[in-house]
Amino acid sequence: MKKILFIVALFSSFLIFSCDDINSMHDKYLQNGEDLHVGKLDSFYIYSGKERAALKFWVGDYRATKLLVKRGDNDQEQWFDLPASNRKDSIVVYINNLLEGSNQLTFITSNEDKTVFSIPINQTITTYGDKFQAVISQRGMKKITVDVGGLVNLTWGSRTSAQLVGQELFYKLASGEDATLIVPATDGVTNLANMNQTGSITYRSLYTPTVASIDTFYTDKVTIAYPFN
Repeated sequence: MKKILFIVALFSSFLIFSCDDINSMHDKYLQNGEDLHVGKLDSFYIYSGKERAALKFWVGDYRATKLLVKRGDNDQEQWFDLPASNRKDSIVVYINNLLEGSNQLTFITSNEDKTVFSIPINQTITTYGDKFQAVISQRGMKKITVDVGGLVNLTWGSRTSAQLVGQELFYKLASGEDATLIVPATDGVTNLANMNQTGSITYRSLYTPTVASIDTFYTDKVTIAYPFN
């Protein structure tokens, strides 16, 4: 019986020692883990533009105070400071000097002195520039009519591209003041009231490469002088 009690006591001591040893190793591992990485971006959205992109993201780790954005085809880097508070809200940064076409980007967060980094996140984004600008065209205007009451009616040609989002108009009011109006591409006819009918109408077409593009591309301006008919 004494022998059995001795074995039980010895085994219990071994368990206590083993648990303490495992806990010590686990705590040490966690402590080292804190030093190895800071938290990466929790989630993000990226939007294309004219040789640039906008990154909207969230990061919950308060140790992550800086964001590094690297472009994959060269050594170009951009560093951004992250706000120390209000981490529940999204953060938006603009990534400049991208090439028109496909860009491979890498996002890495770091601590304040740039000694501890997150696991990298890779993302591809397509941006636009001179090549896209070269293929957009002015939307035609079929006719301009003036009602008896002085209402000027602009009848537009067909919308040839889904990337055409509108027309921007420049004209003078009857008072002589300058007026600007943006009309959506879905409008087939635009009515201008209180316009100075002895002047001219200048307009240009507006394009966005994608629905969520952060930049708009413009055609050259076209001027139509009075009389309109």
